[in-house]
Amino acid sequence: MVGIDTIVLAALISSLVGPVLVKIVEAIIQVWKEKWKKTSDHESTDPLQDALDNSEVINSYLNNLLTDFEFDRVWVSMFHNGGHFYPTGKSIQKFSIFYEVTKPGIATVQQQFSNTPVGLFASSISEVYRNGRLMVDMEDFDMYGLEAAMVSTGTKSTFLFALKNLEGKFFGLVGFDSVTESRKLTSAEMEMLQSQINTLSGYIYEYLHVKSK
Repeated sequence: MVGIDTIVLAALISSLVGPVLVKIVEAIIQVWKEKWKKTSDHESTDPLQDALDNSEVINSYLNNLLTDFEFDRVWVSMFHNGGHFYPTGKSIQKFSIFYEVTKPGIATVQQQFSNTPVGLFASSISEVYRNGRLMVDMEDFDMYGLEAAMVSTGTKSTFLFALKNLEGKFFGLVGFDSVTESRKLTSAEMEMLQSQINTLSGYIYEYLHVKSK
């Protein structure tokens, strides 16, 4: 397992992109350190309270991204085994949205994308897997199979980023949706978002890894 100090250092290096975002990163890393100090000290932790604390950290982080980058909806989905095919027993790969924040008046999509087979979005997920990110607008010629989902959720533009650990393991997606109007991101904005997602990826992966031990 990658040491927590290594991930924190990588997060800090990747996040030196502006005073506001640095403050966000410093806040989440402080909570992160306190959480892992409890783990290293072998303190007993209520699983429910631990899950709630973790959700608060992630939702707070997503809310900051929602506000700073002026999106309408931000969500985090992760891949999981959704059962097995009959009669071979081969695992069925699915994804679910586990965390989501929205602006007031913007509909949530979490329940709509729960236990969703990855095959339904093979084109878009494959693109994110290969390139680490994907931008899609309703006016684009190639929407990578996302048109129906975007219409049903009222999304005009969506920006997808891969969740990866430091070894490059692809384990989920972060989605940034613009609902009220179509929009584009500059190269600088894309890189700023990427640095914050690197931090979020490290946090989520390390949390899940420790909890699965």
